[in-house]
Amino acid sequence: MRIFLNFFLIDPIRKILALIFAFGLWFFVAIDTNYLYTKNVIINYTGLPESYVLVDSLSQIRVTFSGRGRALFNIWASPLRAICSLEDVRVGENDILTKDLNLPVGDVNFTYEKKSFSVMVDEKLKKVVKVKVPIRGQLKEGYSISGIFVFDTVIATGPKGILKDISEICSESLDIKNQFTTFEKEIKIYPPPHIQLSTYVIRIKIEIDTTMERVFTGLPIKLLDSRKRQVSPRVFSLDTLLLAGARQRVAALKEDDISIRINISSLKSGEHSLPAEIILPEYITPVYSIPRRFRIKIY
Repeated sequence: MRIFLNFFLIDPIRKILALIFAFGLWFFVAIDTNYLYTKNVIINYTGLPESYVLVDSLSQIRVTFSGRGRALFNIWASPLRAICSLEDVRVGENDILTKDLNLPVGDVNFTYEKKSFSVMVDEKLKKVVKVKVPIRGQLKEGYSISGIFVFDTVIATGPKGILKDISEICSESLDIKNQFTTFEKEIKIYPPPHIQLSTYVIRIKIEIDTTMERVFTGLPIKLLDSRKRQVSPRVFSLDTLLLAGARQRVAALKEDDISIRINISSLKSGEHSLPAEIILPEYITPVYSIPRRFRIKIY
């Protein structure tokens, strides 16, 4: 330990200068020697036509460089990027040759880990989408949601193959616990992968009204059968249906707004005891129905 301390305490300036000089000699020799160096290089895509959108692509590629130490040191220290031009791509899968990438590294030799890679391109589509607001919690007893209104128009942009089947997107869930009066709120919306939105925060209004119950009787039931078979009875109805919801909505509800059906398309011939599917407007819920099941004979 004493020897180690004496090294720094006795004539320290000269020893430090000697260390710096030794390091300088080593560094001078090192940067003039040839080396191999491998790193992952980020790929930047440019020139994609405005009517197209990139669906899937390689984000980086592994490259091995060979050259003198001073040149490789610059490559190590710089945020190197390979430029990939997409001016000539077509819809679908496109093969890109790595030899066509533009990698600005000066007088350094390099080889790519891959000879080629693929990028997926699709037509760009823009459309207005609805926003679905998931609800959590319960309103104060005796109150119901009358409606949820979105003030903002949300335009989605993305690949045609994905966006064509999307008509609505979800927002973050809205907590309505113990609420009993109409209120407004800003909430975030979350797009599916590869989809961009015109806005990611929307303003909504939640209208709340007192709860009302209403009874409907003798509602017709529609049988759905893709095979058009004989059934018995041919015509039947739901004796009693009790519904609940916001007062104004329930008061304005008509029998034509209620759809009751039983799908027997997948059933074999014979006798079956089946429940009915009750389809109602938004924010109106069934309390109970009589009867709950129906005996149907299929021939």
